[in-house]
Amino acid sequence: MKHEEQAKEDAEPQGAVHSRQTHHWLLGIGVFLILVSILGFATVADDLRHVGELLAVASLCIAGAALVTASFPNPLSRMLALPWLAMAVIAGALCGAATNHMTIGFAFGTLSGLLLSVATSTRRFH
Repeated sequence: MKHEEQAKEDAEPQGAVHSRQTHHWLLGIGVFLILVSILGFATVADDLRHVGELLAVASLCIAGAALVTASFPNPLSRMLALPWLAMAVIAGALCGAATNHMTIGFAFGTLSGLLLSVATSTRRFH
């Protein structure tokens, strides 16, 4: 009995279950962020007069889309570490809101997220 359990553990890669759970979490958080951004576009940023509100809600949508894309196996999620992009965009939006310079925070967060996602990707560009 003990040998069968050991053979079963050896047959599965050790990170397979963890990887599946991570993909489910990325998908769930990404869908949640997209739904919150849709609600934000419908309520907070509905008049499109304030750039800061629009960028704050757009950063949630971009972060959610990056996490949903990262949760599925596709060429983009294999070339870029998209969760870094999502975290940096949200961090940039938070810093922009805290300093009352949303445009600079959004731009800095997006740029740093793109650089981090390229730098930490598992596949290198040629």
